[in-house]
Amino acid sequence: MKHIPALACLLLTACAAPASIPPTVPTTDPHIGTMRRYHAWADASQPAGAVIFLGDSITEGLAVSAVAPVAVNYGIGKQATGDLLVSMRGYGSIGRARLVVLTIGTNDVSRKQLAGIEDRLRAISAAIPVPLLWNAVPPSTRGDSAPVNAIIRKVCAERPDCTYLETPFQPGDFRDGTHLSDAGYARWIAAMRYAIP
Repeated sequence: MKHIPALACLLLTACAAPASIPPTVPTTDPHIGTMRRYHAWADASQPAGAVIFLGDSITEGLAVSAVAPVAVNYGIGKQATGDLLVSMRGYGSIGRARLVVLTIGTNDVSRKQLAGIEDRLRAISAAIPVPLLWNAVPPSTRGDSAPVNAIIRKVCAERPDCTYLETPFQPGDFRDGTHLSDAGYARWIAAMRYAIP
């Protein structure tokens, strides 16, 4: 596992389908259902060698082409780890990807749904057969992401093709305590571009 240290990111920004689902019932939010169906419908058209982005609303709002030229955004707002496990069943293109960029856990933290989260994160990792760039859960005023990030770092370290990235966000990088501002997205994009080979 590679770990991109915060200092490297600071210097950079200064310069420039699982068999079973671990416990936690996925939500039935209509937005998640609509986006999941759209993604599954479009999945067959995704080119081999793309970079696929998985996550929640923070990922859904990301201009993924700013990170990688051939990129697919499968982020879904309000999605937690249990939801992502269900969503991934429709994403056959993951196996054709060059890399998966994963950012998940913010909604687990904000909803205080941390029981079984290590099992869910392991199941997500196991369902990704290609190299993985795993982002830390960004800080949030809705809960402490540090315990989840410790688990993510540990699970990522268990596979040699996983890079853990902890972007050094600043207070001005958030527009509501959780979602990124323009400055936050710029910092995150720069950190990911630095981390992707």
